[in-house]
Amino acid sequence: GESELERSFRVARKTADGWEVVAEGPSGREPAQLLRGPDDRLYVLCWPEGAPRLWVSDAGGANFAPAAVPGNWDAPNHWPYFSTGMAPDGTLYLLRSGGGKPGYFKWASRDATTGLWGAVHRVDIDYRYAYTYLLPTAEHGGYLASLRDVIWADLGYSQPAGAFDYCFNAVKSWYSPDPAEQPFTETLVREELPTGQYARPNISLNYHGDAYVDNHGRSHILCPVQGGSTGGARRLIHYIYDGSDLIKLMTLPTSITNGRLIQNAAGKFFLLTFREATLYVYPAADANGLQLEAPVTLSLQGHAVRYSNLHLAAPRTGTPLADRVDVVYPAGESAEQWIYFQLQLPPEGPADTTLLPVPALKIFPNPVHDLLFLRGLGEDAGVVVFNLAGQVIWRRTGLYEEVQIDTSAWPAGIYLLWVDTTQGLVMRKLVRQ
Repeated sequence: GESELERSFRVARKTADGWEVVAEGPSGREPAQLLRGPDDRLYVLCWPEGAPRLWVSDAGGANFAPAAVPGNWDAPNHWPYFSTGMAPDGTLYLLRSGGGKPGYFKWASRDATTGLWGAVHRVDIDYRYAYTYLLPTAEHGGYLASLRDVIWADLGYSQPAGAFDYCFNAVKSWYSPDPAEQPFTETLVREELPTGQYARPNISLNYHGDAYVDNHGRSHILCPVQGGSTGGARRLIHYIYDGSDLIKLMTLPTSITNGRLIQNAAGKFFLLTFREATLYVYPAADANGLQLEAPVTLSLQGHAVRYSNLHLAAPRTGTPLADRVDVVYPAGESAEQWIYFQLQLPPEGPADTTLLPVPALKIFPNPVHDLLFLRGLGEDAGVVVFNLAGQVIWRRTGLYEEVQIDTSAWPAGIYLLWVDTTQGLVMRKLVRQ
């Protein structure tokens, strides 16, 4: 386009000898998003002239027709940080982020049968969270996984010399079994506090991580963390949630610092990761996607992945599980090249089909006035409470089953609770009133 706000999109279909453009139009500042419905129609959502717009194809993936998306989306707004998702029944979801301190989401859905949009819903949150993974489930539920995106001063931090104006150091997840009827439940996945030695923590969920809903309705978040807790190294951490309950977290080997998750038609997990111009495909032996086997190594023929992650066109966004995966990614010195390839996954299912159980950990009440209770810790657990300056104000190790913490002498405010359990490190934000 002629300017940052006048960019265009093109939809191209692969032919026997190249690519054929089947649709194009204005996209606005942010990239258009392409989804495929169960009826084989293609859906392009974009944000030209500060407002959302939808293009829908026929069942053959051609003859696109544009239409405005109704509702109050705070137009004109050229920075919506919008996300899309497709449920297995074809219900289309649209979400945008707004605010700063505080922040909010706005979302709406489009009925697959009537093509009509429902009301625009607003979700108020403490700060702006953006670059959101929007993950509808088969039972009309939905997960969100999103990265905090606010200026350092909004968090009470001093901006370090040379740091970007915005701090990206926290990820949250939201879940509702039916967002139109029940509010989202918010969960802190990870917050990396600045320290004297590591003053610029970073969680690059938006371009090195992933979020995925598996065939059992559980969400998986690959969270790339860098800061004091990792000794300054970037480590990729795999979180598994059942609704708002943390099932397990596991830090992946140091050689894996980015990744996307996928399953084949039989439900076997595969982790796709890259280093420069080499792709590594790790099969998982178990139904939870944690027991990684030796990788298959594939050359990307000199086309190194630049800035962004690998983009998995299918089977994601409502399309059924399959043994064929379509992948596209940007390459070249300034992402001027787009590379496409197709992976054929082996058809076998996981050798171990046992699902990890939902843990019994309970933390209540929150907000807290005096006594805070922790139950169901498991064996040899450890608990640490930090204030927002990163100072430890309460610590115990070797705990079992139930703990009581007297908070009556703590100043009112927000605290970060770390609970080291057999499932991994559970993090919760506490409010002392």
